Amino acid sequence: MPCPAGIEINNCARMSLMLRRAPQAGWLSEEWQEKMKKIEGCLHCGKCMEKCPYGLNTPELLAKNYEDYRTFL
Repeated sequence: MPCPAGIEINNCARMSLMLRRAPQAGWLSEEWQEKMKKIEGCLHCGKCMEKCPYGLNTPELLAKNYEDYRTFL
């Protein structure tokens, strides 16, 4: 995981899908709320974008997923 802010990129980036395809309770736990909140501390350093095999704008993707996540809370 290349994130210096400690963001669990792989799961946080697919959170919108998980909330719609899996039982929500597990993804809305206090533990996951804390993990998702780390997105607020994104440094926009670009390390995740350098490592992304799909060439995604990871910080933007994470921000959108976090915004969506908060609508479920």
